[in-house]
Amino acid sequence: MSRFSFKPLSENWCQTACELVTTDFEWNIQQLAFLHSSEKWINPCSSSLFSTKDNIDYVWRLDLRDEGQNIRIYLHRCKSASGKSPTNNPVHVTFAIIDKTRQELFKQVFFLLIPTSISVSSTIYLLNKNVIRESDCLQMDKSLIVYCKIELLIYKGTKSGVKAAEVSDLPFSEGDQLLRTQMEQLFESKALNDVTLDVNGRPFQAHKSILASKSKVFAAMFVHETKEKLSNHVQVDDIEPDVFQEVLRFIYTGRLSLETMDKMATGLLAAADKYLLDQLKTECENNLIRRISPESCLDLLLLTDQHPASHLKKLALDFFRRFPTEVMGTDSWKQAKQDNSTWLCDLMQRVLSPAS
Repeated sequence: MSRFSFKPLSENWCQTACELVTTDFEWNIQQLAFLHSSEKWINPCSSSLFSTKDNIDYVWRLDLRDEGQNIRIYLHRCKSASGKSPTNNPVHVTFAIIDKTRQELFKQVFFLLIPTSISVSSTIYLLNKNVIRESDCLQMDKSLIVYCKIELLIYKGTKSGVKAAEVSDLPFSEGDQLLRTQMEQLFESKALNDVTLDVNGRPFQAHKSILASKSKVFAAMFVHETKEKLSNHVQVDDIEPDVFQEVLRFIYTGRLSLETMDKMATGLLAAADKYLLDQLKTECENNLIRRISPESCLDLLLLTDQHPASHLKKLALDFFRRFPTEVMGTDSWKQAKQDNSTWLCDLMQRVLSPAS
């Protein structure tokens, strides 16, 4: 087999970027007396508008129509606020009914292209009233939850006229990359260090100037005549040593691995809040938001009470309001009832208050 020897040139190389964007939407429909009638009972009704993440040109609406024996759900693309007409992009649409155990029932999948408008017949979710009545798909309050997932492939554009090496996905210029490499080497070697941080009995060597340049807390500590400045020693008792090591790595290099973030995000957020490391705190919030679940929801709410993170707290509260049964069925809930009942009562008051 001969080696592939093609080398891209400016006139014969290009790159097309695509992004798959997923939008999830739930429509809770109450007062379903019409399900018990085989005759057409209600006029068409519609959901609120919802949009595709980070793309306001794609705005959607669900419509329900009572046809006697059946009900039908239609998906419409509505006119966006920008007034732009999206290009033809392939879309997968998944419909299902969510039962009270959060299982998907009666799933149906459609594939379509999005022109300037969608005809009603393009996406029809058909449900038989008898099947609904005989199944266990209704919620505890006898309401019906229609779930719609839209997977939209968006073309981000094509680059050409440059060599492949010039469009590599590197976040740094050559100068920045060299500086980052040097900072990583300094972090590992601790050459010419001038301060020792004792973190729960584990010593870390560092440089006052670097710590002070990234953290206002360290800056105040080393600028004034504090005992830390005079002794070149800092005592840290409220952070785990492994977490503190990654905090130092971030201070020196501005980067952490995804594996580290997934493993230590809660501890890193607490440390970032203590030392006013805003960038690290934001990245921890984003990581925790991406992985929020019934098992982590309570822990995140407790964490954000101790270390303010308003966006994370709001999303955790919203998650609790949407999935109270799942959150209250976790071991964290049982433990909180035993160990932190007062906090739990305050939390329930916030959850039951109208979302702001």
